[in-house]
Amino acid sequence: MWLFGLSIFGQIIVYQALFSRAKYAGLVSVLIFFMLEFVNLPIASAGSTALKATLSIIPQVTCQQMAAIWADFDQS
Repeated sequence: MWLFGLSIFGQIIVYQALFSRAKYAGLVSVLIFFMLEFVNLPIASAGSTALKATLSIIPQVTCQQMAAIWADFDQS
């Protein structure tokens, strides 16, 4: 979870560098964050291992993949 927080902080820094006004940077950052949350939906059930490994560069996808593994582990 620490690495997830660091990578999200890095995303915030990148988004702030792209905009001169904090208001627009905040709005766009939230929109991009939630759009990247939905990247995991198509690959969660039928995605190949190579596709999952490639998209795991996105922190939101990685966190959702880890949560699914932890949930399976907890159920067993």
